Amino acid sequence: ADFVKGLGKISHHTSRGKLIGEGKRQFVHATAFVIKYGTKDVRDKLGKHVIKSMNLFSAFINAIVSISEPVLLQYVLNKCLLQYSIASPHTSVPLWTVRKHNEPDILPIPSLHVQKVFELCPNVFQMVDSRKRLPLHCAVALGSTSFEVVMEVFKAYKDAASIRDPMTGLFP
Repeated sequence: ADFVKGLGKISHHTSRGKLIGEGKRQFVHATAFVIKYGTKDVRDKLGKHVIKSMNLFSAFINAIVSISEPVLLQYVLNKCLLQYSIASPHTSVPLWTVRKHNEPDILPIPSLHVQKVFELCPNVFQMVDSRKRLPLHCAVALGSTSFEVVMEVFKAYKDAASIRDPMTGLFP
């Protein structure tokens, strides 16, 4: 919890610096601790922090992929990221906006963060967690997940729609 409280006191630029520098390993280990032992509120705060900007999010995902097993990325996706949309008030849409000289800004789609995870680790959407749930099960069960995010998770592994959620017994 102290790790997440500390994140609230530093900028996304500082967090990104830690993730691409010498603090990367500690940041990833602290993330793993939050995923395993943190409350839902603490995990939500971590998710809100890492999606503040595209640069921070990319550094975060790259750090997890380079240091940890793909299962940590899957847990982070299921417990910290699926409930958010790039268009939500927790993010800074301008920090996710693509800008090209002499062209109009390209606003991000709400599920861009899920697409970024898929680009780096496409198999994560086919992995089950300790409760035998797939990311699509988690996305649907959250209830607060945007339609765009659910559809992005579905597109990443369409077969998940025909697999019952072991917690609810229902199809997604």
